[in-house]
Amino acid sequence: MSKVNPAVEAAREMDTDERVLDSGVRVRIHRLPQLLIDDAVNRVPEPKVPYIKDEEHGYEIPNPDDPRYLAALAEHERAQSQAAVDAVVLWGIDLIDGLPEDDEWLPKLEFYARRGHLDLSSFDFSNKLEKEFAYKRYVALSARELGELIPMMISGVTEEDVAKATESFRSD
Repeated sequence: MSKVNPAVEAAREMDTDERVLDSGVRVRIHRLPQLLIDDAVNRVPEPKVPYIKDEEHGYEIPNPDDPRYLAALAEHERAQSQAAVDAVVLWGIDLIDGLPEDDEWLPKLEFYARRGHLDLSSFDFSNKLEKEFAYKRYVALSARELGELIPMMISGVTEEDVAKATESFRSD
C-alpha cells in the first residue's frame, strides 16, 4: 500500500463551492494558496523614491512628497489590487458550463473597449484561456460578487466554517 503525500491528501479534501452568479453563470469557487496571491502582487514593481538636491548641504535627499511619486504610489497600489483580482479570477473561479456557445458578449466588450472604457489590447481572443478569463472578469462576475468571494477564496474561511466554529463553543 502506498502512502499518500499529506499535501496531496489535503488538496483533495479542499472544499469547493458551487454557485450561480447574478449573471446566471454557474461557477465553482476554489480556495487559493496565499502564496499565489503574494507572488502576483509582489511582481508589481514599486516606484522609486525621487531625490532632490539639498543646496544647503550639497547632497541629494529622498523626496517622498513629490506629487509624481505619490501618483506613482497610488498607481502601484491599484496595479497590486488588479494583480490579486486577476489571480483570483483566473485560478479561483471555474465556469461549470464553460464559455457560452455563442460569442454575443464579445462584440459588446470590444465596443466598450473602443469607446475608451476598457483596454483589451493584451488579450488574444483566439486563445481559449484568455477568452475565458475576459468573460469571467468582465461579463460573468459583478464587482459585488467579487468582493464577497475574494475573502473566502484567499483565507479559505467560509460562512459554514464560521458557523461550525461557533457551534463548537459551549453555551452557558
